[in-house]
Amino acid sequence: MYFPSFAKTRPKSLIMALHLTEFHSLPRPAKAFNLLFLDQGEYLISSFPCRLTSPEYESEHGKLHLCSRSVLFQPGNSNLPLLRFKLSNADFRYNCTPANGLFRQKAGSMTSPRDSRPSEAPPALLISLSRFEVLTRDPSGPRFTQPSHDNFGFEVSPSELARIATEMEMITSGEEEEQVAALIYAVRYKEFVSMLGDSEDFDPEEFLLHHKAKRLMGEGVQLGAFVLTQSSLHFYPLVNARPSEQLQVLFRGINFAMRFTYLQERIGVQIHTYASPHPLILLFDSEDKRENLFSYLQNRVKFHNPADDLANMTDLWVKGNLSNFQYLTCLNNLSGRTVLDLSQYPVFPWVLRNYHGEEIDLADSANFRDLSKPMGALAAERLKRLQVRLKQTDQSH
Repeated sequence: MYFPSFAKTRPKSLIMALHLTEFHSLPRPAKAFNLLFLDQGEYLISSFPCRLTSPEYESEHGKLHLCSRSVLFQPGNSNLPLLRFKLSNADFRYNCTPANGLFRQKAGSMTSPRDSRPSEAPPALLISLSRFEVLTRDPSGPRFTQPSHDNFGFEVSPSELARIATEMEMITSGEEEEQVAALIYAVRYKEFVSMLGDSEDFDPEEFLLHHKAKRLMGEGVQLGAFVLTQSSLHFYPLVNARPSEQLQVLFRGINFAMRFTYLQERIGVQIHTYASPHPLILLFDSEDKRENLFSYLQNRVKFHNPADDLANMTDLWVKGNLSNFQYLTCLNNLSGRTVLDLSQYPVFPWVLRNYHGEEIDLADSANFRDLSKPMGALAAERLKRLQVRLKQTDQSH
């Protein structure tokens, strides 16, 4: 992990620290696959290397992403778009090696391999459907629907094909999408814990604990495993996990931490590091686990509560030593607002009401908004309508 030079001396005041975590715009998503390509509430289950073989397309190597509502193919050539096949309108067949036979899944059901004849074709997932979607490399770009008259084949290894078939059966046979994701998450976490005991990555004397946890990101929420050691913390994504996204944060790289409320639950910790302008936000399944981690970080990293500097920050702002933007950034940080959570996005209030002319007299109070009224009551007509609506509401009760 990279540490800037100022990481060697911790600032006496967290005013500087809060300035280091200003609300920079999130980086533009790379051309590679990310969670923004999925529908709202959809889960990424697994990713597999594969080779596309289809009469409609030239043979292309890439990655196959199995999701809770669709299968996406990401070509290795970044100039090519992604292909999306919805589970709701597609039939799936699995070609296995002669030793394993051939088995099929259609409309959510699977027949036994023993009921079918062996196939000499390489192991592959075959998809047949009447239409599919073409996704540009920009996740926020348009999606184009294309008709299809041929099958799509995705060659994978035998072990990966067996895993695809198992997970596809779990997805298509489940009634609730969240329950299916939770089941797969529970299975993978159990496997992770069993592997943790045999792992060479952790010194037994260093290892402290592990918990189920989630990571809040700008593109979605990852379900994973949290591991705490004597010198660092780790997060291993298990669902909604892209390849090579294991995270390690050394304690010497942590600037400070704050408690974080997510969806009205006090279960999160917001960890600010020297290496990133955006915090690491971890969510646990109970407030007790959150408090245990927060207390440990306080004792280990030796930072104090950033809110203790609020009076000092306000004094600096009043004296003109902090800009409006810097002061509002600090207030948003202290209140737990972040660009990583759309439900708690940073707020920069509207204070002017005169936007006409090339110059504005800041000494004239008439140029400023009346902060004693909410936004909906600023204009006289809107205020009158609001008063009528409130009066009608009172009478109805």
